[in-house]
Amino acid sequence: MYTIYIMEDTIAIDIVLLPPQEIWDLSVSLSRDIREQNPESDILLDDTHLPHITLVQASVDNLEEIYKVTKKSLADIRPLPFNVECVMIDENGTVGLSIVKTKELQQLHNDLMSSIEKFRRDVDSKAFYLDSDQAVGRGTLDWVQNFTQHTGYEKYIPHITLGRISSSPKIEQKRFIADRVAVCHLGNHCTCRKILKEWQLI
Repeated sequence: MYTIYIMEDTIAIDIVLLPPQEIWDLSVSLSRDIREQNPESDILLDDTHLPHITLVQASVDNLEEIYKVTKKSLADIRPLPFNVECVMIDENGTVGLSIVKTKELQQLHNDLMSSIEKFRRDVDSKAFYLDSDQAVGRGTLDWVQNFTQHTGYEKYIPHITLGRISSSPKIEQKRFIADRVAVCHLGNHCTCRKILKEWQLI
């Protein structure tokens, strides 16, 4: 059903925190509601489009080295407490669960950004995980290529993307603990399509 396109030397990845089941289910449910209200929404979370909090996105040329530096960055990291404070919506109509940024989360993002920098390569559409009838959008290519400029370091905004709609749904504040970090294969619209490697924080 799905086809994976990978250049010989590069792959588009997302290093992420995976939410616990309660937040996972909430994210999928909200994403489904958004799609029902806006059938044109190009994001729908499900078992093959995984809810996640992005730490780093990049096109890289050596997955084994990415796994090593990620594991090293996680060496002293314990399960991370989070607070979902609201649903946010940006100027493009992208809706997401807004995550309160903690000092620990910012530091983990910074460490991973620095650690993978030397492995970054130019983005190519063949490096993404795509359904057989898909093509990677220019917005996706630009976002991954220029991730640092868009949202790196001090610009980092943690969130769980839900879809696209003109008005954001209302939710109660939620607190949760995230204890799973994964390197995922990126799909179109910067979706997480497949877990390539995963670690449990303890």
